Amino acid sequence: MAMEARLSLRQSQRVVMTPLLQQAIQLLQLSTLELQEVVQKELLENPLLEEVAQETSENPEAAPATPDAPAPTPVEPAPVESSAASTPGRRAA
Repeated sequence: MAMEARLSLRQSQRVVMTPLLQQAIQLLQLSTLELQEVVQKELLENPLLEEVAQETSENPEAAPATPDAPAPTPVEPAPVESSAASTPGRRAA
């Protein structure tokens, strides 16, 4: 009887539709008017959100006229939770 050494490697990949990804796909499919309606609805329903006027380089008068006025603070996106399977550099079992 001859002894035989065998090595096998299996690799798999899968796409996970997280709630955040589902929401992003849904928002990307909306028209401009529909997107504006969704944003207005979210602004009304969520007291932590506020509308910030956009400043354009063509219209510097839109900026606060008084030097005492606080500058608008940028809104940072909420951190996204990820599982070990979707973290780059890690392998799912």
